[in-house]
Formats: sequence, structure tokens, C-alpha cells
Amino acid sequence: MAAAQAQADLILMFEAGGQTLAIATDQVAEVVAAPRITRVPQAPPSLQGVANLRGRVVPILSVEALLGGSVGPSTSRVIVLSGDNPVGLAVDRISSLRSAARGEAAPSGEGLAALVETDAGPIRLLQRGPLLAAAFHGLRPRAVDGGSAEPAPAADGAASRADVGFLQFALAGQAYALPLEQVREVTRIPAGTAALPQADEVMLGVMPLRGELLALVSLRALLGLPPGPRDGAGRVIVATLGDTRLGLLVDSLSAILRAEERDVGAVPGVLNRGAGEARIDAIVRTPGGLVSVLATERIFLEETVAEIIAEGAGRQAAAPQQPGGEGVMEQFVLFRLADETYGLPVAAVREVVRIPEVITRVPRAPSYVAGIMNHRGAVVPLIDQRRRFSVAGEAATGQRRVIVTSLDDLTAGFIVDSVEQVLDVPAEALRAAPDLTAADEPIFDRVATFDLDGRLVLLVDPRRLLDQAERDLVRDLARRTNADVA
Repeated sequence: MAAAQAQADLILMFEAGGQTLAIATDQVAEVVAAPRITRVPQAPPSLQGVANLRGRVVPILSVEALLGGSVGPSTSRVIVLSGDNPVGLAVDRISSLRSAARGEAAPSGEGLAALVETDAGPIRLLQRGPLLAAAFHGLRPRAVDGGSAEPAPAADGAASRADVGFLQFALAGQAYALPLEQVREVTRIPAGTAALPQADEVMLGVMPLRGELLALVSLRALLGLPPGPRDGAGRVIVATLGDTRLGLLVDSLSAILRAEERDVGAVPGVLNRGAGEARIDAIVRTPGGLVSVLATERIFLEETVAEIIAEGAGRQAAAPQQPGGEGVMEQFVLFRLADETYGLPVAAVREVVRIPEVITRVPRAPSYVAGIMNHRGAVVPLIDQRRRFSVAGEAATGQRRVIVTSLDDLTAGFIVDSVEQVLDVPAEALRAAPDLTAADEPIFDRVATFDLDGRLVLLVDPRRLLDQAERDLVRDLARRTNADVA
């Protein structure tokens, strides 16, 4: 009991926004170096974002902003408050531990802190309850550290209108694609890639990926194309062949392409008489031209395919059985807005295309509505996610893309800074996202956590993204029309 009483009298002193403050140590779980923080669009000003702390999704609050200042860039430490749903306080630095006088604390005027006497004089002691109440005012926080969240609803509307999905990429200036069901993810060339002795120009070596070594294959060489530049700017498509995963090196990722079956045709046999080993499986007719489709079971000679499939089957049989639920994957398209990465379920993505040269403006539309575009004969509204999420600065125009998203009878194009990759996320890495915005239905329903690098990716609920976009558009247009009439 005496030890507990002594612990309650200790306070942790820190600095934030040029002020010296303190918090009772019995409210502190730990103090950590500033982690990688993921910004949450449309969140309260005091919320810097969320961070991955030992597999838990933790909101990070700026103490300086809570006390009336701005969110500064000088965060170096995070004080993690104890409790079932931990919260982090971003501060400039930790000062010391002090003993505080027992007795009632005198309010200091702001309601978030109280004056207490220490051996170094009076100090403002943060009050946990009022502090969190002010930070999350108007929100409905739910558990931020729960287990795997429920999967997002399937995009039935998208499937009915776009029957076949492909990942499109470029090789030597030409457009190629792989069926989406054969793609596990797309990544950069890992730093730990190792060349193998006596390897030919097709087999580039092995690359590490999530505790596994994958063969790295040059698609240029398989197609008989000249070697590409060795500047590390290419992308690696992790594809499946039987039970084996392979890394296929391509020049760049172009788009996610969806087409109706009638637009996918057989390839003329003469096209498969080149010097390369790979064989074209089909041709897709798109508004931008023809795209050659490869298939993993046809990109190698038959004897090579047999060896790879046999090796993968043997490895699968030797692997220990996973408990129920583990090993289940969900696919997401990762896109960027400024310095943040977000994810959208592949099932909701109809296509990823370049921004059209002609965009028709909509009179009296909200600022985040870039206009409308003609996409495959349909009129699709374009929503600039930078403006909608109030992202500062301007994006590089050459990398901006339109993610055409369909769900039920709703279709919209969302302009993003860039589309990074298609990524497989294991179910055990998915968490329910905390309600950290004032929206009636938060757009982000889940978070993907990556323990290896501490990264968090906020995952978009496509139904809420489209519904909210439609409601926002109707509401803002009505507001502007009423203002004009008045």
C-alpha cells in the first residue's frame, strides 16, 4: 500500500510548445520515441494521427494543440497513457520525475491542467479525464486495439459491370497485364536481393519477402526484350504459380484494368513466335489501346513450370498447418495523398487510369469536385481527394491517377497523388479503426498494421466513401443553390 501511495505522488515532467507540464505517473503506461504517425483526414486539430505500437492502433494527440497552440513538427517523445484503449501524448521532450505534494490540486484556468506543488515549485499537472474529453469531443470512440475487423462488403456492383480484372504494367514502353487473381502484391526491389552463381539473364536471383525467399525473374528477358536500366526504379510483381510465389521484375506499374469478357480476345498465334520464353495468353481491348495479357503458367517453358509447381506443392505439404483463420489474405490497392498511404479493397476498384485531358467543370460545385469525365461512355464525377481531405500543398501532376470505384449503382472517380501497389494483407494484420473523425459514418473502417516497420495503413470502406461523397456533393450543391437564390 505504501509503495502504491508513493507511486501516486510521482509526476512525469515534460515540455510541449515551450511550456513545462506534468502528468501523474500512475496514468502512464510507457514513454517511447516518436513512432511513424499516420495522418487521419478530417480528424480534430489536436489529433496528429495514429501509430502502430506493438500491434495496437494508438491515437496520438498533440499536447501543444490541446492547450491552444498548433501541431508542431518537433515531437520527439510520446507518453502512452495506460488503460484498455491507450492514447499517446506527443511532446517535445521528457524533463524529469518529481514528487508532488499530496492534497487537492488547484485548477490552473484551462480546465485541462491543475497546479500542484513540487520540490521545484508549482507545476501544471494535466488531468486525464478533461484532456481526453476535449480531444475526442463530438466523436464516438470505439476500441482501438481490437482483433481482426470484419471484411468490407463485396463490391457486387463492380463485379457485375466489369467481369475480368488485370494488373497492368509497362515493359520497354509496351503495355502488359497479369490477371488480378494471380497477383499477390507489388513492391519495390528489396535491398537484400542476392544474385545466384551461374544464373542467366532470366533468373536474376532471390529476394527476401516476409520471411521467405522468392525467385526474382526478369519479364523483359522472358519476352526477349533488351535489358532495362539498372537504376532500381522498377517494380516487383509477386505472382503465384501453383503453390509458389515468384517475383516478376517489370519497368513500372501502370493501372488496375477491368474489362468485360467480350473485350478479352484470344491472341493470334503468330505473336507467340518471338525469341522470348514467355507466351501471350490474351489481348484486352481498352480505350487506350491493346494490352497483352500474360499468365504465370504460360510465361515459362513447360518443364520449368512443372518444376516450380512440384517444388511449391512439396513446400506446402511440408509446412505446418496454420490454425483456423490464419493465412487468410485480403487485397488492397494502396494510394498516396501527400506523405500518407491509404488502402482501398481491390474488389471495389473498377480501374485505375490517368487523369483525362478533358474534364468538364460543374457550375457551383464544391471545390473538391474537379468535374466529370467520360469513361467508357458513362459520365463519372471526379472527386479530388486532396481537397476533400484538406491535404496541404500540390501533388506532382505526372503521377496523379484516377481510381474509378463502383459499388452497387454508385460510380465515382477519386483523384489521388499516385497509386503505389496492390498488396496482400493477412487477416491477423487487420484491426478495427478508431472513430477519430466527426463524420456520421467514418470513411476508414479498418487499419492494416505492419510490425516489421511499424507502419500503419488506413483502409477505406468503399461503401462509406461513395455514399459520403454523394451526400457531401448533394448537400454542398444545395447550399450553394440556396445561397444564390437568397
